[in-house]
Amino acid sequence: DAISETDHAGIVPFGDGSCEIKCADGFQTASIIEHYFSGQKIKKQKPCQNKSVKIDLQQMLKNETLEWIEIIFEKE
Repeated sequence: DAISETDHAGIVPFGDGSCEIKCADGFQTASIIEHYFSGQKIKKQKPCQNKSVKIDLQQMLKNETLEWIEIIFEKE
């Protein structure tokens, strides 16, 4: 799949902030899975609003360091 049409992506954040990713046509929600170096995973659901999803980035969570973020777009 082209990156603009994929239903599965990953990002590696460096620091705190936010990231806005465009949702391809037909996708309604995104599962955001934060992967930490300890092996812990935190899953969140975000709606695709105005054909994009905004992801808040936080490098540290209670002494846990964020390794990467997995994004799975869903059509419902």
